Amino acid sequence: MSCPYAAYNTTLTTQSTYCGDQEYCIVGRACDRMPLETFVNSSSVFQMITHVDFVAGIPKEATSAIMDGFVNSVGDLTAANATELRFDNNDDLDLTKAVWPQSLRSLSLRNNSLKSLPSGIRYDMLENIYLDQNQLHSVEHVVFTNVIRLSINKMPALTVWNNVSLSGKLKYFGCDSCRFTSFNVDQLSYSHLLVLSKMTPQQNEVGIFVESINTTSSCFNGSLVNITMASQTLVLCLLGTKSQTNGFPSSITTGLIIAANFILVVSLLLYRYCVHKTKNRESFAPYCQFWEHDTIQSNLEENINSYLDELALWRMSESDVKLIHKIASGGYGQVWAGELNGKCVAVKFLHRSQRSAIDIAMFLNEVAITARLQCPYIIAFLGVVWTSPPDTRMLLEYMDSGDVREHLSRSKQPDDFSWELKLKCSASLVGAVLYLHSINILHRDIKAKNILVNTNMEFKLADIGVAVDELSGAAFGFGTSQWMAPEVLKGLSYTRSADIYSIGMVFFELNTHLLPFCDGSQLTRKIILSNSSPSCPVWFKELTLSCLSHDPEKRPTIDLLSLTLQEKMNKMCHDS
Repeated sequence: MSCPYAAYNTTLTTQSTYCGDQEYCIVGRACDRMPLETFVNSSSVFQMITHVDFVAGIPKEATSAIMDGFVNSVGDLTAANATELRFDNNDDLDLTKAVWPQSLRSLSLRNNSLKSLPSGIRYDMLENIYLDQNQLHSVEHVVFTNVIRLSINKMPALTVWNNVSLSGKLKYFGCDSCRFTSFNVDQLSYSHLLVLSKMTPQQNEVGIFVESINTTSSCFNGSLVNITMASQTLVLCLLGTKSQTNGFPSSITTGLIIAANFILVVSLLLYRYCVHKTKNRESFAPYCQFWEHDTIQSNLEENINSYLDELALWRMSESDVKLIHKIASGGYGQVWAGELNGKCVAVKFLHRSQRSAIDIAMFLNEVAITARLQCPYIIAFLGVVWTSPPDTRMLLEYMDSGDVREHLSRSKQPDDFSWELKLKCSASLVGAVLYLHSINILHRDIKAKNILVNTNMEFKLADIGVAVDELSGAAFGFGTSQWMAPEVLKGLSYTRSADIYSIGMVFFELNTHLLPFCDGSQLTRKIILSNSSPSCPVWFKELTLSCLSHDPEKRPTIDLLSLTLQEKMNKMCHDS
């Protein structure tokens, strides 16, 4: 029998045919066993300390494999269970035959003279990518939608970044020698970078580290947008916005957020208002009949089918989802705890009594918006199932510790809910709204009850049901009146500043544990200060008051609010 590794002087293999009862071995051109100088330590880290021409496999028991400077070529590693692989400092490393394990989450290929991104890697599954000190000139057409750390430092030849999807989990983007003259991003990736730019930078840990990005001479199919940081301004090219500076680029947003929110939300309000009036006044009958016209019904059905086409990418089998028990019920839908392939999830769907064509289209609109969001401070979308449009069920991240309002109500004294957690909650809320505003989405129903909590005391904003695109023209009052800005209660249009007012109301809840306007009083400076917790930081009270200004122009922007909150919290940590 000929040796399959005859082309290589030495090969690391896990084949029992050649290794016998050993889990792995090194063989020569004739598959003859050779001296072995490798080990797997107590932490299941496989360390390569013998040079081999070819890596045909690695031990299954190893969760991490380090092969620095000892490898020429890599083969099929799909049988491995490793979550982390490191092939650093291997001159002219050949990866043309490499097939990577499905379990892989962290990959390091530093200093290997690579001239392009290796193919065959599920980059969308990776959380940590280290490609420093290679010879890449461009990064194009790749999906990094799960990446937390992306390190591509010490590559001065890298000047082009095009059609790359980034993750809402991104915490570190390192390209310290890169001078990008072409940097094309979609709206979602731009928003992720924008959020990251607001974080307090920590070298090699958190932040954006790049020498320069200036696309002023190369942005032909989009619009120039800036990311302003303390020491520099990055000029990116936002794709899909040639005729419109802001907004989502994809087809789903044009039909989904702008048109659908305007037409369907207005339709729903007028339809319900009309039906209510019909019960009392027959004179409204002709007006009501308008919404039952065949053309309107046809358009609604067309919108519903369009949504389902868009959501097909996230569709799952109904048999994979099991309902356990009801968690909550609202005006038009309910939420259940469920299981998706054994994993706890939240399942949201319409009441049986709320399944008109308009209700269905509105709910599918919510599902489609939620599916597009990727932010660590917003409840994660997991998928959708349906057998027919009225039975659509949205699968969401399950938060097992209720909502912030419940935690505040259970605390006998305001200080029973620690300020460490309150500030963490505040930062998470502001991070979520910063993300939403960066992609022109207004939440419109911000309150403590819509901030969910898990056992790790992570806080995430939920209930995108009444969110709307700022550019749609449909941004009128919605949500819960106690948290609404004064101008919205007066019937004026809903703006970003109204979301800021609602954030101020949540800050008031966190400080006092009281519901806003619970006794019918208007929140004044005197009321806020007199009900404040003794341990509430003075700056937090002032920040709350600035958010609750009756003049929308005097409220802070979400960017300023984010920076102020970070600066104050950092100072508290430094002083403690």
